[in-house]
Order: sequence, then structure tokens, then C-alpha cells
Amino acid sequence: MSTPDIRPLHLGPGEIHVWSARDPQIDDAALLALYRSWLSAEETERMQRFMFERDRHQYLVTRALLRSTLSLYAPWVAPQQWVFASNAWGKPAIAAPAVPMAFNLSHTEGLVALALTLESSVGIDVEPRQRLADLDLAERFFSASEVRYLSSLPAADQGALFMTLWTLKEAYIKARGQGLSIPLDSFSFELATPGQIGFSCRTLAPSEAQRWRFWQWEHGPFVLSLGCCPPSRHSPGMAVQLYETVPGRPHAPRSAVMCRLSHRQGQPLVPGWRA
Repeated sequence: MSTPDIRPLHLGPGEIHVWSARDPQIDDAALLALYRSWLSAEETERMQRFMFERDRHQYLVTRALLRSTLSLYAPWVAPQQWVFASNAWGKPAIAAPAVPMAFNLSHTEGLVALALTLESSVGIDVEPRQRLADLDLAERFFSASEVRYLSSLPAADQGALFMTLWTLKEAYIKARGQGLSIPLDSFSFELATPGQIGFSCRTLAPSEAQRWRFWQWEHGPFVLSLGCCPPSRHSPGMAVQLYETVPGRPHAPRSAVMCRLSHRQGQPLVPGWRA
């Protein structure tokens, strides 16, 4: 089966493109067969190991989203030709062909998300917005300042704030690519100022911590967080564009409610989301 003729895209320096797909809505048999034709033998074997059909389906859509989207930016590479490898902590990257793109994936029930950039450090996490707060988990793993802020809120607001912090922390961990070898209480997010994300990390020099940029959206019933570190402290910032797609079919820009982003002097909260 061939890939439909879809307009290629360009990814420039200082840009992050975030893609999402609603996997439960993708049920066309011919399209799913196309996705399976793109998988490597290892991916096919891994997919078959999932016990439940919904998990096999989401895995298939996730890999199709990654492979087909990469080919939008490198149209000379067919989706089935991409080869991936993971580092010692399990963070995947492109192994072949030699195309200078970095990516990160996340999924939750009902949504898969992909972040693409030319930078080397990008992390994305998506979770349901409405979830019970786990204060015990927060006290065990969050920083002291995060726990104090979470505990100070009315009980009705703690669930959403817990997921706000959790997805930001996951995005940072995934961007660093070192898994839970980075203690979750070694870095902290500050959310007291509406619309803004503050960040500090006791294992980074202040100048390095200040380079990190974070964004967060409400994406329907989901919260989506993104983190990236520009290659230089002199970088003018990172601009983010959202897309929604069904892998292998035409895509469209995606609008979502911006909740907050890293504050930079003179940078308004407007479309383009440069931080």
C-alpha cells in the first residue's frame, strides 16, 4: 500500500511542532492495514504482546503517527523506512536515515501526541485533566514547594493542579532523556502567577535552568505539557505550532486553550506561543 499524496512541511530552527491524533476515532480497516505495513518486525511483535485490543490499537496509531509525520518533513523517506534506537534510559531517537530531527511521544486513553523539533531535548506528556489528586504521591515525589502549593488549594482544585504539575514534570524528565534517574523532587515548577510557568532545579546551574522553556494547553478533556531546552542561552525562544491529524491523511492546524507558558519579558500569550 502507498502513502497518500500529502503536502510536506518544513521544520525550522527554534520551532516545535506538536501533533495529536484521537486513536479511538480511527477505525478504517484499509487505513489500519496501511499502518501495519509500516511497522518494523520488532514493532509488530511488541504490538502483539499487548493483552487488550484497545492497547494494540493505540500502539499501532502511535507508531503510525510517528512514522507518517516524520515523512512529512523528510518526504524522500517512506514511513516504513525509519529506524529507531533508544538510549540507556529508553528514550527513542532516529537511528536512520540521518535526519536531524528529535521527537518525543506520549499517550493516554483517547489521545496520542508527538513533539518534533530540530533541538536535541524535547519532552511531551498528555494526561486526563480531571483526575483525583494523589497527595501521598505528591508528598513522596514532588518538591517541598510544589507540595505546599498543592496542599494550599481547595480540595476541588487539587486534582487538576496535580495533573498540571505531573505532566510538566514528566515533560522535563522525558526531555532530559534520563528517566527516573532524575529525582522528581530535584526540580520544581512554580504556578502561582496566572498564565506563567516558573522553573528551578537544584542540580542545574541557574543559567542553565533559565534556558528551559515549558508550555501547557487544555486539549479537550486532556492537559498537554511540553518542555524543551534551546541550544544556547542567547536563543530568541522557541515557537510552537499545533496540528491534529489522522496518520496517513491530510492534517490541519489545531487550536487549543493555552493555560500557561514560561515567562519571558516582552513575550505575550498569543498564537505562535513563543517562549
